[in-house]
Amino acid sequence: MKLLIVFALLVLAWCGEACQTSADCGHGECCVSNMRPIGKRQLVSSRDGGTCKPRGKLDGGCLKRDETYDPTKIFFRCPCVDGLICKGMKIFDVPLGEMGTCVHA
Repeated sequence: MKLLIVFALLVLAWCGEACQTSADCGHGECCVSNMRPIGKRQLVSSRDGGTCKPRGKLDGGCLKRDETYDPTKIFFRCPCVDGLICKGMKIFDVPLGEMGTCVHA
C-alpha cells in the first residue's frame, strides 16, 4: 500500500499542474502546450491549455524559437532559465523549428 502511495505522488509530481499561460505556473516553470502542432497554423494556438514544466537548465533541451521567456505565452518546450541561452544544434523539428541546448550566455 505504501508503495502505491509513493507511486501516485511521483506521477502527480511528474505531470505538473494545468495552465493556460506561463503566469499560471510557479517560479522556474513555464506552461507547455498539451497539443503538438501538426502545421504552422497551429503554432499560434494555445486554447487547449498546457501543463507546468520546469524551464531548461544547463545542457537541457530547448527550442531556438522560444529563447525569451514570456509569462503571457504557452510554449511547446520551456525556454532556458535566466542566465542561459538556447544554442541551436542545426537539427530541426518540423514545424517547431531548430532544437537546441541550454548553455551559459
